[in-house]
Amino acid sequence: MVVVTNASISFTYDGRRFENGFRADLVINRCLVVEIKSVELLAPVHAKPLLTYLRLMQLPLGLLINFGGAYFKDNIRRVVNGLAEREATQAQTMAAVSVADVKSSFARKGAKTPSRP
Repeated sequence: MVVVTNASISFTYDGRRFENGFRADLVINRCLVVEIKSVELLAPVHAKPLLTYLRLMQLPLGLLINFGGAYFKDNIRRVVNGLAEREATQAQTMAAVSVADVKSSFARKGAKTPSRP
């Protein structure tokens, strides 16, 4: 297992290269990024830097760990790169399938397919 602490993240934006633009707390085996916090309560904004690191490094998974809360189990969050896009695509696919199922169901019964308002 390879663990890199304070891992430097470089990126290119608008044709310019930014060396050491960000620093991730831990990168494990070049496949998991761990961001460590010590705040009383985790807010959604705390996951944003981790998601940025995941996108820049093109990695799928990260963990946000907060040591400032009362219980550890309530202060660890899994962050997935591209989850919102995958959920949107999945929802569109399911909606398309369900519309097709309804139309085929009406066609089998010989009923007229309902039209959209």
